[in-house]
Amino acid sequence: MARTSNEPKDMVITRTSPDGRTAFRLRDYFSDLLEPCLVIFEACGGAHFWAREMEALGHGSKLIAPQYVRPFVKRQKNDAADAEAIVIAARQPEMRFVAVKTAEQQSRAAVFRGRERLVHQRTEDVNALRA
Repeated sequence: MARTSNEPKDMVITRTSPDGRTAFRLRDYFSDLLEPCLVIFEACGGAHFWAREMEALGHGSKLIAPQYVRPFVKRQKNDAADAEAIVIAARQPEMRFVAVKTAEQQSRAAVFRGRERLVHQRTEDVNALRA
């Protein structure tokens, strides 16, 4: 499955489906499944959004930190190799998963990072004036 960036909000999967469609939306694919399943993501900002979406559709979701997935990548870093590594990592009995952040937690983290950046720039400016 290869990702395309046709829509900024919704992930599009390119794959031939049984009814002949070649592209369908990830949300539509998981909403059409009859029974709930467990969806594993490599943790990043977008993964938290998709984990919340999967839980809203009734599926389970877990996130794995990228540093725990990396040792299981056998070859070049691409989507297929990453997907295989995520599956292998998720099956490890001692694997630690990342908690899914709420939208509020993510927005608070963004504000905090912005403030940290401003403090760092202010310190740089003060040091430049002293020099």
